[in-house]
Amino acid sequence: MHTPNFRFWLIAELINGLRKGLLLGEEIAPERRDEVREIWKYLTSSVDHVEQAIDYLRDVEQKTSEMTGMPSEGMFGIIDRSQWIENCQFVPAAFAKELDRS
Repeated sequence: MHTPNFRFWLIAELINGLRKGLLLGEEIAPERRDEVREIWKYLTSSVDHVEQAIDYLRDVEQKTSEMTGMPSEGMFGIIDRSQWIENCQFVPAAFAKELDRS
């Protein structure tokens, strides 16, 4: 089976996301606190787009399932929409006050 080009892009983006994810905890890299705060500002400012992003990700999940024959739940797990939205509201306590999201 031929591997679609988008999969290589997706893998690269996931690796990049994991690297950034390691910085999202202030305790992990205190010397990067300002950078981490900026990342959280960006994330919290995008909260109005969460539902659209979920729709997009579910669409990718479904198309990938159709292309590979694998169950669609395998990509993002079985999580209902309301729980996903709630999870996206998270802000670490260290930044909640600074970002006005207590």
